[in-house]
Amino acid sequence: MNTPKMPSAATQFYHFRSEQQITVESSDNDRFSVTEREAAHACRMDDNQKLFTREFHDFLADVRQWSQSHQEQIESTMISVGEGFLYLIFVTKFDDFDLDFNDLLIDFDAAMQEKYQWLRTELWQIAGGRPKPLEYFTRLMVVYADGIGTSGAGDLERKVSE
Repeated sequence: MNTPKMPSAATQFYHFRSEQQITVESSDNDRFSVTEREAAHACRMDDNQKLFTREFHDFLADVRQWSQSHQEQIESTMISVGEGFLYLIFVTKFDDFDLDFNDLLIDFDAAMQEKYQWLRTELWQIAGGRPKPLEYFTRLMVVYADGIGTSGAGDLERKVSE
């Protein structure tokens, strides 16, 4: 039995300095013309976006894993987007700011900065009994919550998902 072979796509080379027009046809048969330079930049942007998305998901997994490994100290961990950086917010189970835990946060941040070259962060340690500073953030993404805490982390998860 002969199985029909799909035609193999020939490799296309697009030059970043070329102004030569090419025609692009999408899967829904939509056709448009662009320069080779525009096509090359679009391909690079798509690759960069895919890489960043993959790395960002890895970063979130690292934050969650680190938070889980310090669950005796952390009630919840959240991320918020700042202007050009990410806030990493750690709500602790302590009644007050803890200098020893802060040293752990600094070490964790240094490791993440080394692993993810694009990462810029500002760390916040918030004592569990004092969730008031969380009102500063308009949008929070909960990365970790122990489900037992007293600071309303469950309420935050519901607000974030709405």
